Amino acid sequence: MLKNSLAISGIELIRKIHLNIPNQSGIYKMLDITGQIIYIGKAKNLKQRLYSYSLKTHNPRTYAMVQNIYKIEWVITNSEYDALLLESSLIKQIQPKYNILLKDDRQFPFIKIETDHPFPRILVYKSKQATPTKNIFGPFASTYYVKENIKLLQQIFQLRTCTDSFFNNREKPCILYQIKRCSAPCVKKIKTKDYTLSINQAMSFLKGNNLKVKEDLINTMKQASKQQDFERAIILRERIKLLQNNHHKQSIILQNQSDADFIALMEYNGQFIYNIFMFRYGYNHGSVNFIIPIPLQDNLEEALRAFLIQFYNKREIPKNIYTNIALKDSEILQDVKGYLNNKSGKRINIKTPNSTLSKNIMEIVIHNTLELIKQQEQVTNKWVGNFQALAELFKIKNPITRIELYDNSHLYGTFPLGAMVCATPAGFSKKDYRTFYVKNENIQPNDDYAILAETLIRRFNKLTPENTPQLIFIDGGKGQLSTAKSIATQLNLTDIKIIAIGKGPNRNAGEETLYLNNKETINLPRYSATLHFIQMLRNEVHRFAITSLRKRKLKSLTTSELSHIAGIGVKRKKDLLTYFGSIENIRNATITELTQVKGVSVALATKIFNWFH
Repeated sequence: MLKNSLAISGIELIRKIHLNIPNQSGIYKMLDITGQIIYIGKAKNLKQRLYSYSLKTHNPRTYAMVQNIYKIEWVITNSEYDALLLESSLIKQIQPKYNILLKDDRQFPFIKIETDHPFPRILVYKSKQATPTKNIFGPFASTYYVKENIKLLQQIFQLRTCTDSFFNNREKPCILYQIKRCSAPCVKKIKTKDYTLSINQAMSFLKGNNLKVKEDLINTMKQASKQQDFERAIILRERIKLLQNNHHKQSIILQNQSDADFIALMEYNGQFIYNIFMFRYGYNHGSVNFIIPIPLQDNLEEALRAFLIQFYNKREIPKNIYTNIALKDSEILQDVKGYLNNKSGKRINIKTPNSTLSKNIMEIVIHNTLELIKQQEQVTNKWVGNFQALAELFKIKNPITRIELYDNSHLYGTFPLGAMVCATPAGFSKKDYRTFYVKNENIQPNDDYAILAETLIRRFNKLTPENTPQLIFIDGGKGQLSTAKSIATQLNLTDIKIIAIGKGPNRNAGEETLYLNNKETINLPRYSATLHFIQMLRNEVHRFAITSLRKRKLKSLTTSELSHIAGIGVKRKKDLLTYFGSIENIRNATITELTQVKGVSVALATKIFNWFH
């Protein structure tokens, strides 16, 4: 790969360096005057693509970006596909402000049946490396859908969900046996061969073979009746009824047990709304949505291209992907297909619905997307109204576009931290949440003023025109307010309104006192909508502070727990946590699964397994 750069400014920059830009494939980086990368793109022909930015036919957002260009860098690649891979990698790493960024990297859960036990159990399974296998089924859109399916499997096939340690120490059946959701193999209430049959039927069910499972159960029921084993026949009859009821509940079933994602993309209020319905083995595995701010272009095809590449980067890719936006641009379609085909090792179909069934499903997805937009609109109107009410209450002349809230927390004198949450007229902006772990070793964990001062100094030192709040709420009273105002004064931040939220004499909700300064306070009526909004904001920063504290404590426990195992060093810890995703998954892993991690031998896997069991 070759690299080159020139430093001139504006649209004139592109025209002046036009002759120096190669007619080859590659990626380009646009930088502003501060040296920050604001956009990364890829091109089949760098010269043609970059010159197009010098034309005055762009939408306002693209034009604004071009006006901010101070420097352009490019990297030549061997092929257009190499450029696509490099572009994807750099966007994820650098996260430029004008690129579409899918920051939500949630892991979709699976159902796992552990087959290395005489009586396998069924469980929720999450791992970054998880893909469908002979005993792992999914993915599902959320844990809710997994738990609902596991509940159904318990009712129909009466499979165990308990851990091996719980299983090995039972002397009598647990309550799940009493409510007919487990066959109690722990106390030998079922034979191994019968339980194995139930496991095989459950796996067949999860693969979408409902009719075959139903036929097998009917045949077994008839056989039990002939042998006058009426008790077993009744049990089987109930299972058949549950299967039939579940089949009727599934309003949509894809033919040929196919895997498919249906994706609807719409634009609303400066945001791209993506709604995805997931089908595996022909059955609906739930829906999930993503809301992404529009950073640059209004081109829906380009927005869909960016989403598909980022969404499937580390996720299982179904054979068929249906979209409501047709990828008519051959270059975009080629980009996405090439990326997904190489990623999955199979041919992926990306198309708009072409059959009656697929069109009906897409109509449902679009309807759900419109409902989501309607909900967004209602929430936005409510937030905008509350922001206006706060501006009037605190006599802030300009419209409030950003509110920040601060709280401190510690765990019995350990892990002290400051937490900050951010709210905008569109709702909570979770990408702007921050935790500030105390760096000054001389600060005592219960010194709220010192922790608040360090938190605010570190935050205020990173203020920019784009991320400066008009209003700040501090959880506390006069002391916290005085500390915050002192820091703001030192840094000459006189335009930021700072309010402290005191809990009132009895610390009851509805009795809060709002401190504007040492003498001026406001007590809103208990049922005031504005007070309820302030309480909601305060509760969110409480929640975030406590959650951050728990995560830090858990991380500490996780690291120390693995450290106790002989043969586990820093690299091995990282490899184990990267592969399994959490200490809980390592704890639940079998010896065979542990050996799948690079560098973990059978002997070491046995040590790890024995440590947790």
